[in-house]
Amino acid sequence: HPDWMVVLWDNAAVHREFPDLVELVKPIPIMSWIADLLRYHVLEKYGGVYLDADIVPIRSLDPLRNRFPDFTACEKPESNGPRVSESEY
Repeated sequence: HPDWMVVLWDNAAVHREFPDLVELVKPIPIMSWIADLLRYHVLEKYGGVYLDADIVPIRSLDPLRNRFPDFTACEKPESNGPRVSESEY
């Protein structure tokens, strides 16, 4: 979205913003689980929208965010990739 600020989180930012989380996740052996925890902490603290790198919105998310300020969406487990609903939001 052209009016949004994009933030990429590197290790230094994670250590600076979430030092307690860094210690908490050390025993977790699966990196994707750690990324999930970090993602939720960032959204809780700063708000905003998280999109995986392979997601390409085909229209603005603003109407969805205006109607549902807090929401979560995910792919269907049996799908071969992201799907876009034909219904209007």
